[in-house]
Amino acid sequence: MTDEGVELAVTWPRPGGLWRRLFASLIDYLVIFVALYALVAALFLMTDGGVKGSFWLNWKTCQSASLKGTGDPVLSRYDWQVCATSFFGLPVARWAAGTSTDAQSKAVSTLSIDLDSNGNFRTAALDLGFLQVLVLATYLLVMEGAFSRSLGKGVLALFVHDELDWHREGLALQKTVCRQLVNSWAIYPPRWSELSLLSRPGKPLRRPC
Repeated sequence: MTDEGVELAVTWPRPGGLWRRLFASLIDYLVIFVALYALVAALFLMTDGGVKGSFWLNWKTCQSASLKGTGDPVLSRYDWQVCATSFFGLPVARWAAGTSTDAQSKAVSTLSIDLDSNGNFRTAALDLGFLQVLVLATYLLVMEGAFSRSLGKGVLALFVHDELDWHREGLALQKTVCRQLVNSWAIYPPRWSELSLLSRPGKPLRRPC
């Protein structure tokens, strides 16, 4: 574009760089991680261990234990440990982990049983660990769609721009969803059979968005 013979250069935002993006992603995960840990810790206490959480980042401790009040020969052949994961001292999961080695084949078998707050066996607890992926994706979808940045990106002065209108704050819903799908492919790569659904025989693979 020219204005009276003077060319006006369009200055595009500078790419954020790999390390800044990684640190921004780490901050975003920690935001979701702390919120989910606090929620699960409260539910664990309210349900007497009926709800637990298994997350990517956790602090696990185990100590040796022995069975009391049971004569079950199947359980008695295991060496037991009581394990727990906690959040600032508040438990989010507690279970008994048993290990047994066959004397002849030397094969090792393991057994895991959830525990209540008193250390007694209980029925399997509801594991809310799957929520970390859903909540993180929803959080990024809303934040980038509305504000062009998440909390982690805001701390490191990173913004997500629309390539066709980089002055706009926020992304269109379709582009935001597509961006999260592409990012999820980077974490969980699909099989080639799944990728082939995006193309037809004799034609190149199409961009998903």
